[in-house]
Amino acid sequence: MREKEISDLINLWLAALPEKRRKIFLMHYMEELSTREIASELGISQNTVQAQLYTASQSLRTRLAHFMTITLALGFLLNK
Repeated sequence: MREKEISDLINLWLAALPEKRRKIFLMHYMEELSTREIASELGISQNTVQAQLYTASQSLRTRLAHFMTITLALGFLLNK
């Protein structure tokens, strides 16, 4: 169950990203393109790609951390 919830959370998070950041994230993590390849394909600097990936990754980590905290807290409360 938790795996589906995490997958749903990631899909919602992806849908909420700005279009260019989502595209960069998917190109890097799904298509396994390097930051140099992404920059070349999109006509932007490699530093911009790296910054967008950093921002997206931090955002995802924060969302997942909140999800895990809530899940653990609910599990603790329900098992009392």
